[in-house]
Amino acid sequence: MVQYRAFVAVISLFLGCTPAPSKADKPSERPPTNRTVIVVGDQTAKALVEQLRGKSVHVLSDLDSKDGVALIVILQDAMNGPMPVHREIVERIAKRADNRLLWVMTNSDKIDDRELLELEELESRELLNKYGLPGDTAQFAFDSVKAVVSPSYVCPTGWNAIVQYIVDGDG
Repeated sequence: MVQYRAFVAVISLFLGCTPAPSKADKPSERPPTNRTVIVVGDQTAKALVEQLRGKSVHVLSDLDSKDGVALIVILQDAMNGPMPVHREIVERIAKRADNRLLWVMTNSDKIDDRELLELEELESRELLNKYGLPGDTAQFAFDSVKAVVSPSYVCPTGWNAIVQYIVDGDG
């Protein structure tokens, strides 16, 4: 095989063209970045994924991926609270070695009661704790800059801030 490739390279040089790359020579499909994140959750994931890919972040949606992952982003509709799918997601994350999390509350601008929004976050933190994950210290974010959160609560708010948080590697 090596002799054949050498022969093709010599003939190609003689003819002034370059040989077609073999499978081993083809570059990876992955964009050039050292950030790989998994995004799971509700339907708004598509918009977030597109924004992250635009910033050259490699985005996966499969929790069974064996790639080294810098962050797992869980999206939850704040109007519904944690659903059974979120329990399943948390169970699967608990089995991973790389389980750094960012829990994003979507539709947070539609809840105008701070206590209700805090309750939804508390439920999600308790779910993480139940499966041995760091629910008390997990980073939460809200998709809207209009989310009614305590002024002393520091977290990314709005999609742009969330994307920047992920890109900067603060997760």
